[in-house]
Amino acid sequence: MQGKVAVIEAVDRLLPGLLDLQPDVLVVTADHSTPAVMAAHSWHPVPVLIRAGGLRPGLHLMGWHWPMPAG
Repeated sequence: MQGKVAVIEAVDRLLPGLLDLQPDVLVVTADHSTPAVMAAHSWHPVPVLIRAGGLRPGLHLMGWHWPMPAG
């Protein structure tokens, strides 16, 4: 768990410098979900942080919205 916390804190420290570069789009995500209580990869959603001009809360990306509709 401490390793995960250390990586998240490292990314937090890098974000201001990245934002100072004024990128058109900034996306921070992971390649899979690994909940601490499971200590293994899981089917859980992967968090995504997106910062871009013109995006607004609730905007559907790739035609999907979360949670995905059943079926």
